[in-house]
Amino acid sequence: MNQDTFTEERKERWERLSELLQQIKKFGIKNLTPDEIRLLGSLYRKTCSDLSYARSQAYSRDLMTYLNQLAGQAYGVIYLNDGTEKKGNFFRFFTHTFPSLIRKHFGYILLSIIIFLFTTSLAYIWGNADSRFISAVVPREFLQIWDKESRENTDKDKMGHAAFPLMSGWYLTHNFQVGVYSFVGGIFLGLGTLYFIAYNGLIFGAITAMVVKDNFHIAFFSFVMSHSFVELMAIFICGGAGFLIASALISPGDRYRGDVLYERGKDAAFLVLGTIPMFLIAGIIESSISRIETLPLEVKILFALSTVVLMVLYFRYDPERKNKPRKFKLG
Repeated sequence: MNQDTFTEERKERWERLSELLQQIKKFGIKNLTPDEIRLLGSLYRKTCSDLSYARSQAYSRDLMTYLNQLAGQAYGVIYLNDGTEKKGNFFRFFTHTFPSLIRKHFGYILLSIIIFLFTTSLAYIWGNADSRFISAVVPREFLQIWDKESRENTDKDKMGHAAFPLMSGWYLTHNFQVGVYSFVGGIFLGLGTLYFIAYNGLIFGAITAMVVKDNFHIAFFSFVMSHSFVELMAIFICGGAGFLIASALISPGDRYRGDVLYERGKDAAFLVLGTIPMFLIAGIIESSISRIETLPLEVKILFALSTVVLMVLYFRYDPERKNKPRKFKLG
């Protein structure tokens, strides 16, 4: 194919890509419609293909320079910061981006919750039936703290109040690691994420069975209740991020797997980034409210439920909802 024919067949889509880039430069990428965003990605890939073909055919330097600049501009818009973002990105991330990503990908987060609750219930039932299961599942560091406190404290109340803070310090660190590993585990087609979420559920269920069997459940729940919902939700979000990455690898649809992996991987990374304050908040609650021995269990339960309500309100918060057009309903 000669250069003139090549140019004539493709110049319309190059011009359309150039128009979209000019539109983005003036008004920002957020003003594009979903169809225009999909078209932008499609035109970018086709332009890259055209550039590759032009090089292989040794077409004119002017044509290759034009295509190279066009593809470069599109790449900068799609994969890099296009320069149109407003100041205050940090604040905007936590008021807009993070809660919107939670809503967008909640199905993957819900999958993590279901896996955790299933394995927790299984471990609790199994641990009550067979103490050997508890010894096999609960981490050695946890059991060593429990055994040491049981030997040094004959008073059950003192023993519980001494052991649980030590255990919780280990467990907070462990849960943060589980969150990170669950996210990274998504690259292994989600099997790594499944393993870490399920295993953490087994540990939690086995620990619960252990304290119930030893009649320490009141002290245990009095200590962990205040901060556990925030901490566990952070883990579930990390798990959802891992499954989101896995979905890009397993079912990219009719798009290039690399493009889908980049898009969903970016969302997944932002989801994990948003959990960092949640882990910090859980640690602050654990080191303060959870450790107040004189605070009644009922008060701590109310506080825990209030954290759930606040999280629901926060994740549902959409400051741009009033600017979205209402859907027309027939009838």
